[in-house]
Amino acid sequence: EGLPPSKVSKMLGEGKIEDFNGTPPKFILVRKPLLATQYYYFNLLKPEFQDIRVRKAFNYAIDRDAIISNILNYQAFKKGDGGFIPPTSFNGYKSKIVGKSGYDFNPKKAKLLLRQAGYPDGKDFPEIHVKYNTGTIHTEVAKEIAKQLKETLNITLILEGVSFEEKLKDQRYAEGDLFRSSWFAEYNSPESFLMNAYGKTVPNDSSQPSMTNYSRYQNEKFDALFEQGKTSSEIVERYNSFAEAETILMEDSPFIILWYEETIKIIYS
Repeated sequence: EGLPPSKVSKMLGEGKIEDFNGTPPKFILVRKPLLATQYYYFNLLKPEFQDIRVRKAFNYAIDRDAIISNILNYQAFKKGDGGFIPPTSFNGYKSKIVGKSGYDFNPKKAKLLLRQAGYPDGKDFPEIHVKYNTGTIHTEVAKEIAKQLKETLNITLILEGVSFEEKLKDQRYAEGDLFRSSWFAEYNSPESFLMNAYGKTVPNDSSQPSMTNYSRYQNEKFDALFEQGKTSSEIVERYNSFAEAETILMEDSPFIILWYEETIKIIYS
């Protein structure tokens, strides 16, 4: 269980596919969505990322289909064109409504937004330092994103692969511009995801570490709806509040949602 893309591709490669297609098959491949999202987030202490048009431009400039096909070998539950919370995760949760505020690849809109923000064709936009933890596929994904942003927006990303421990420290102290991240739900509630954007956990002193909300995103309306969802005793009311909060989060776009995770299991039949 939990095989990396390269290993699954090897098992499904030429000469072994009959192990899965035989009658009866020797192996059975099972794919199941996880409560997990892969994403990047902006350091909102950086002046250039305080402009929502820039954040939206980055979101529209990412071709998530290319990442899934070229880097992941299609081993993802779904591309990240919806909300922060994986779709279909919670029965009764309004993922489809939230998803209307999601982002898909739209180079024309990306270029227009960047131009409106004062950076036509990327002119005068600073180099962006990307922090990601090395290992598995993170390096290849970072390279693909850098390539796409250069091609679409003429923005240069400086890739900085570090250890997981170093990245954790850097993100707490906002030592970087754009960060690779992921979130695996710690418990079965939308709250587990949305807590990453709760503004009241952000320290007033920007030199101090932010322990949960690493992007340092703050929106009073989001916070009020998040708190309302946390304190509601009725699940419908709770989910409605969380969905409203998530919609605001997606419209403010402090995150770039890339894809939703799945687990791949190979079973002896």
